[in-house]
Amino acid sequence: RPRGRDPSERGAVNTADLNRQQAVQLVETLTTLGLRHAVLSPGARNTPLMLALHDAAIDGADLKLHSVIDERAAAFYALGIAQAPTRP
Repeated sequence: RPRGRDPSERGAVNTADLNRQQAVQLVETLTTLGLRHAVLSPGARNTPLMLALHDAAIDGADLKLHSVIDERAAAFYALGIAQAPTRP
């Protein structure tokens, strides 16, 4: 058994909750700074961020979510949104 803290030990960090809290903070900051579009590639590693973006959109943030399965295609899709003449 690897050495380290026992998860049942008092003060243990729940990484799922921590990831979720940090994702919510990030989304709140980005929407405050003017984020209006988010291009998502679904996957387990970015689930907290996707959930935070979804919740912000549902709660009334001026945020449009775009889901693109392939990450490389998502990058080009996001670049196209950024270069659209309707928004700087």
